[in-house]
Amino acid sequence: NPHFTTANHSGFETTLNTDTNAGLSDWKINTEYTGHGFGLITSVDFRPVDKLFIAFRHEYYAPMTAAKKTNKFMAPTNIEGSGQLDIFKDGSGNTMEDGRGYYGARGSRKLILTYPQSLSFGLSYNIIRQLRFEVSGDMYFRPYVKMNKNYKVVDYILGGPTPVPVYESSNREDDFNIGYRVGGCLEYAPIECWKISVGYAYNDPGIKKSARSEVDPLLTSHTVGLGFGFVASDRLAISVGGYYCIFNPETIKSVVKTVSPSDTVVYHAIEKELGEKIFSIGIGITYRFLGSDSASMKEKRDDKTDL
Repeated sequence: NPHFTTANHSGFETTLNTDTNAGLSDWKINTEYTGHGFGLITSVDFRPVDKLFIAFRHEYYAPMTAAKKTNKFMAPTNIEGSGQLDIFKDGSGNTMEDGRGYYGARGSRKLILTYPQSLSFGLSYNIIRQLRFEVSGDMYFRPYVKMNKNYKVVDYILGGPTPVPVYESSNREDDFNIGYRVGGCLEYAPIECWKISVGYAYNDPGIKKSARSEVDPLLTSHTVGLGFGFVASDRLAISVGGYYCIFNPETIKSVVKTVSPSDTVVYHAIEKELGEKIFSIGIGITYRFLGSDSASMKEKRDDKTDL
């Protein structure tokens, strides 16, 4: 899902996307990641009364790192020097595709990809036979999982053949609070084989406002959805659904310091508007080839035979 950023840079406005950045430079980033990992998912569910169903789930993932290989890297100097693109650098070089040297860190060979632990809850209640209410939620414990280091250029040592950047590091997990998602829906079945549902969800990934960037904005969002389901037989089921997601816009401001080859210090004042909207439609068809029909379907066929 593409997102676009409008930046005010040194007195003029330019629009960034994944292909070009008019007035600054082209974007060319191609990095390969290889690795593996595993996780453990446990759940428990119970039905205290006939109409009420409750479930809990916990997910744990073991620490995982991936090896990086940077095939191509080129980006605007002010964005590269901010450290926001270090996840694409493998530490093997210090120049871009067009020959410009890095103003930011060189990156590292490894990328930490450990998923945070999460805890989920779900509740389903049949108000009447044809109408069911559901509510669910998730919590993501990002502050308690080790992530990659953040590196930011805070100054330059001048006087040599080329300016030498001075970096300040911080822990990526410190950029987050506990994230969460909450949502609910109503499902109505006017007849046994038809179902209609409508739902809403709010998602907050937990990132602190000061840590947002156009590379990984992680905006809070509101999502509304609508779905239809039709069970044609014991073997065939058809579903159609769609949702519309609105991400709450955010404005972030920053100042990036760079140095030209002539040791001229340049300050880049950047204001970024982050936002996104997503609309999606899905169609699903499920067909079971093996096994026998249920008793209810056999009874229906027997009734037709008797008639």
